[in-house]
Amino acid sequence: MKLITLLISIVFLMPLTLVWSQSNKLAVEVPVILNGDQLAQFKGKEIQNLRVFSVKNGQASVIPFQIDQLDADGDWVWEVAQKNGITHDNEDSDNKKLFDHNDQLLFMTIDLGEKQSSLLPSGIRSKDVLQIQVKAPDSNETLGWVYIAYYLSKPPPLSPRRYMSYHPEQKKIQSPIYKMSYSNEFIAVMNQLSINGTEIVDRLKIRGKIKVGFLLFGGNINFNEEEVDGYPAGYINGPIRTIKRVVNYVKLGAGMHSPSLNCDHLYYPNHAEIPIMLSRSVGVKNMTLRIGLDFHGADFEHLYNDVTKEVQLLKDKDIDNRLMNFQTAQWMVLSGLSNSLFTSLRVPENIHHLVSISPYVIYNENLTDLPENFSGAEPESGFTVTTKKDFPSGEHLLYMTYALSTQSHTAGNGVKINNLLTEPLKTMVISMPGN
Repeated sequence: MKLITLLISIVFLMPLTLVWSQSNKLAVEVPVILNGDQLAQFKGKEIQNLRVFSVKNGQASVIPFQIDQLDADGDWVWEVAQKNGITHDNEDSDNKKLFDHNDQLLFMTIDLGEKQSSLLPSGIRSKDVLQIQVKAPDSNETLGWVYIAYYLSKPPPLSPRRYMSYHPEQKKIQSPIYKMSYSNEFIAVMNQLSINGTEIVDRLKIRGKIKVGFLLFGGNINFNEEEVDGYPAGYINGPIRTIKRVVNYVKLGAGMHSPSLNCDHLYYPNHAEIPIMLSRSVGVKNMTLRIGLDFHGADFEHLYNDVTKEVQLLKDKDIDNRLMNFQTAQWMVLSGLSNSLFTSLRVPENIHHLVSISPYVIYNENLTDLPENFSGAEPESGFTVTTKKDFPSGEHLLYMTYALSTQSHTAGNGVKINNLLTEPLKTMVISMPGN
């Protein structure tokens, strides 16, 4: 009997761009993502002959970018298919990778440059060029420009710079400032996260409870992150983002487990977008899920959120939940002298009214919530999600977003970070005379 699929695919990413020369315009650097329909001039072109340029001080240089392909069904074309995945786009010809309508081209806002008013710099040397203007999502402020060029043959060398690197054998993901790895024993357990060489996280916590009732049977099924199992299905290891699919299920005891679900982890240099998948089936009354991060050695001192201008001091006394009075908060920021962590949860509009969302931040070293390596929480932060009576059957996606800075948080930046991570950047595409 199917009881439920309550599956979480959790992993998170923590970087900021201070290792790069960070722009003053943005609270956090983000990727610019364009699809083939937006770059119609390049549809049908060979991917290997596309390059992206930034112009600074009148000089053009190739910048890091990547193109991720999606097949005719909108699924990822993996760089490496580990199980049940494809490595060839069924919209391509047999021996060429072509840029089509749903493929995605990405580059980072940190690499945006200047506008060329007329003639292109000699360093581009292409007759097929698009100018891309990028604006902030919540205003018409221009953040910068790039130029995408196509070459019939012999394109310039790719940029040697990479912002992301994935090592599947070691279960490790790395950026210029962070390193994160996962347990060899438990697929959903993050067992190491360091920022600039300093480890700050004990582990990711998942605490789930399923209330079931079917004919004469009823009761609760509880699980934690060690009872989430599965296998890797494929990955894309690009310079701008890493995409990793893990097929997960939850072990429910007595040899039973939930149906398997595809969970795609998206890692960027400054943030991660992580799906939480809820699925209700026959016999399920309601579901409760608590998901959070238990920090170890993270010297956070202050708490910010989106519903009050009050800044809370974390270390003044033990409190079970410092967001108890701010239950409508959709994001929070924990901040120390030299780092800050932004966390948000997004729920699709069609089910937003059918779940109860409760943010929490615990800073009580006397609390113990096994299994974990360290007792207490220093602090623990996250969200509790509870389904309501009319929560619909079927599968639904929620989204956790994490971003971490190596600077102390500044009041007002939380709104800016949230806008950058949830709203698409505005872009304008103009065909340019080549040279």
